[in-house]
Amino acid sequence: MTDYTDHVVRRNPDGSYDVRDDRVLVGASLGNSSAWLVGKATGAIQKIYSLHLDEDVFWSTVVTYGSPHHHVLVGLEAGDRTPEERFGREGGHVILTPVAPGHFAYHPGYQRHRFELPSGLQVTETLFVPHTGLADPAVAFFAVDIHNAGAETRELVVHAYAKLCGTTPRDLIARFDPALRGLIAWNESHPSWVRIVGCTMKVHGYETMQHAAESYDPQNVPPLSKDTTEKGNIIGALGAIVSVKAGKTQRLAFIEVFSPDGEAAARKIYESAQDVEDWLARTNDFYAGALGVSQVLTPEKTINDGAFWAKANMLRVMAKYPQGCAFTNSPGASAAVVGRDLAWFTTGCDYLMPDVSRAMLLRFGETQYDTGKLPEYYHAVTGAVEDYGLNVNDDTPLFILACAHHYRITGDRTFLDAVWPVMHKAADYLLSQRDERGLVYCTATGEEVRGIAGWRNIIPHFSINGAVTEINSECYAALSTMAQLARQRAVQWAEQRDEYEAIGGHYAAAGRALRDAINKHLLNPKNGMYVLNIDVNGQVHADVTGDEVFPVMFDVAPAAVGYRIISRLNTPDFQTEAGLRTVSRLSPDYTPYRDVGLIGGVWPGLSFWYAFAAAKIYPDAMAHNLKQGYAQYLRDPKIYNTVPGQFSEWFDGESLVNRGMRLSPWEPPRYLWAAIEGACGLNLHEAPKRFNVAPLMPSGWRWLGVRRLPLAGSELSYFIIREHSKFRVFANGHLSVEGDLEVFDEDVSNRIERLDPDMEVIAFRRDQEWLICIGSTLNVAYTFPLSLKRLIDERRRYRAHLFNADLGRWIESETAIGQEFADIALRIEAQSFGLTRLVPAD
Repeated sequence: MTDYTDHVVRRNPDGSYDVRDDRVLVGASLGNSSAWLVGKATGAIQKIYSLHLDEDVFWSTVVTYGSPHHHVLVGLEAGDRTPEERFGREGGHVILTPVAPGHFAYHPGYQRHRFELPSGLQVTETLFVPHTGLADPAVAFFAVDIHNAGAETRELVVHAYAKLCGTTPRDLIARFDPALRGLIAWNESHPSWVRIVGCTMKVHGYETMQHAAESYDPQNVPPLSKDTTEKGNIIGALGAIVSVKAGKTQRLAFIEVFSPDGEAAARKIYESAQDVEDWLARTNDFYAGALGVSQVLTPEKTINDGAFWAKANMLRVMAKYPQGCAFTNSPGASAAVVGRDLAWFTTGCDYLMPDVSRAMLLRFGETQYDTGKLPEYYHAVTGAVEDYGLNVNDDTPLFILACAHHYRITGDRTFLDAVWPVMHKAADYLLSQRDERGLVYCTATGEEVRGIAGWRNIIPHFSINGAVTEINSECYAALSTMAQLARQRAVQWAEQRDEYEAIGGHYAAAGRALRDAINKHLLNPKNGMYVLNIDVNGQVHADVTGDEVFPVMFDVAPAAVGYRIISRLNTPDFQTEAGLRTVSRLSPDYTPYRDVGLIGGVWPGLSFWYAFAAAKIYPDAMAHNLKQGYAQYLRDPKIYNTVPGQFSEWFDGESLVNRGMRLSPWEPPRYLWAAIEGACGLNLHEAPKRFNVAPLMPSGWRWLGVRRLPLAGSELSYFIIREHSKFRVFANGHLSVEGDLEVFDEDVSNRIERLDPDMEVIAFRRDQEWLICIGSTLNVAYTFPLSLKRLIDERRRYRAHLFNADLGRWIESETAIGQEFADIALRIEAQSFGLTRLVPAD
């Protein structure tokens, strides 16, 4: 396992993370198409949220373990003892607590908590929601494995206490159903809102109660009363007695189900959830399959892991709401589908599940106003839309860019045909919002969401209105993109060629005029960078903030200005160990812990934007921000309020403690996008007709690769090596590259057995020829073993060629039968690469 910064979080070979349970503040956040679950630092469930109701339908669920053969002795006369102090001899039990700190393991699809109780009882708790696609029910599994490492049979009393109301009305009624081995409960005011809490083994007790002090009472715990007369804001309790023989393991699970559609629907879900192992296996299979696409491979293992976990985070928040496929800006707390967030999400999701991006974009397009403007958000349950009274903000241009990105990645003309009228109308609306200077102008005079036109729209008592550099940069990109798409449609639709060419020329000219206006009116002559905005009162706000990335990212800034901006934001007053501050630490406005971190905090997404913008100017800054932006999530969770593998929202600009969501839905897709289109050099300017790869590698990198990029209906893999000032590219498809390109028939990497987690492998086949590309992520030279047994014919003779990086050419190594090449090893210098070519010798 690999240690990270604080030697608290440990990376396992499969990419999961381990951390001691006394070094966490909260558990994992897990979701599927119907439910969102948050865990506690104790391993318990904090809450379960229904996406169909936009309500919490369970609050805390706690599982306890007790010995029925012990009771706590108290030094009191019999008459002075409480009933609880006597129940140890009358069917009760004593709660057992761990003998030492345990460990959490965080996997893409589940959380696992291991600890040991007295007498060698080793407990493993596995917490997950089923995730097999976009049609999973609202179910949570709390699976328990108890292994007896002792020499005698042991009995345990296992109790589960579940708070059943959540945020719904406090009018619950419950009853016990033996057929369910559990409790069924519903809201008296909403009888169709039904919950089931059951167990996979026979229960010996049950109860509904108003309080559950015994769930944490160190004294003698009474047996459950089998009474369900308590109503209202109730806790449902179930108990089972587990007997475990020496050396054996016993499993049980508590299953929690919610349905808004009545008891019959809840029962059907519950009955389908009985095979817990199968649901976990199917969930793991789903994650493994989905995470296999768009594999980012670089010499920086932290960046590779960041891309892997970005995909896992995105999968957790994808959902099927009543209004359709979506994700919301605050999973488990909000049903708002925000335009800017959706645009950035789909830009990353195009590399993960492009069909999901398609559905999300088409649904958001339906919210367009008659004017052509796109709203700030729509409600995923009710469908209501909101624009906060702004005439223009970033939602409209970003929607255009997101739709164009999806088309360029997929080549889906049906999608473009469907969304083109929305994009066309939106672009025309943007042009209608220009002022006499030719700048897109926000007329809002309010504060916060009603007075800020850009991404930082939740700063309290703050306005960013008028001519905003961020918005105008995005509008320029949107217009330029529309011009390019119109010209492509002119080729595709010959009968409308003249019309589309005219549209393309119109948007191209409008885009150039807007860029000129930006560089005339919004470029500050005093420092050679851009002003934040010129507000509705004509006041120029010359603040140098992280928002300077936008004119660089969207190709508004001239080369010298772009260089100046990237250099300025790469100084210590902006940069931290966790990424880029939103404003300079030296600014009078700097407030690192307040205002949602938007005037001094560190927002990872801003670091990822900066990484993308810096890639073409200063690649080392790109790599630094991608690496540090993700590494912060792997530091001591108890200090930094994070969960390993989860992209949290924002950090205090001084302490770097997370003060936002522990799983932010908008950070992961920006990371994946920046890693692929920034670090790995994929350029979409001519897509989908042609894909370009033009990496600008950081100074220490000699190789990089990507596997299984979903592009234009197929999957593309490539491996790039740097030889002094030129590149060699090996791929399973045709690319436009700067350097030498060698094309193979297919990616056969899955037939290589990678025996060391510190190497990355891509293998290609062309007829009977094989190319194995290995990249090292270690900072020292190392000999890497790998198995080719599934790749070659062991009875056939092969000639091996090795690439000599120093000489820049292939060297014939040896000739032998395939059996001799079944298991090989290559010595590779620090963060360098090795290439082996096998060709038949007969």
